[in-house]
Amino acid sequence: MALAPPLPEVDFEAMAAEDVLRWAYAEYGVRLCLTCSWQKQSSVLVHMVSELGLPIDVIELDTAETALCLGIDEQNVRVRLHRARQAVAARMGGDSNLTEVWRFDGERCARVLAHVMAKLAAM
Repeated sequence: MALAPPLPEVDFEAMAAEDVLRWAYAEYGVRLCLTCSWQKQSSVLVHMVSELGLPIDVIELDTAETALCLGIDEQNVRVRLHRARQAVAARMGGDSNLTEVWRFDGERCARVLAHVMAKLAAM
């Protein structure tokens, strides 16, 4: 198995999410893609990429497709997602619920969706 290259000396945690995306595109160009399963976080990232005007490909994967790509079963995909959320919670101070991070903001989501649908209709 090939080792991943070392991460650059960039303080990602001090950067705004938009700046991280800009940095990633500047660093990787057309080799960069966003994979998503249309969970809340993915939708936000796809919207952010669109708003920034970055030509980043979006690859949609559901749980079964993710499992196939990783060579694991679907339950392990769910376990990894759960563990990733716990790790994020630990890095953010230990609140495993992080209701503000993982919460669903229905009104904002509806506004974003309306904006996206209007843009699509204008195409």
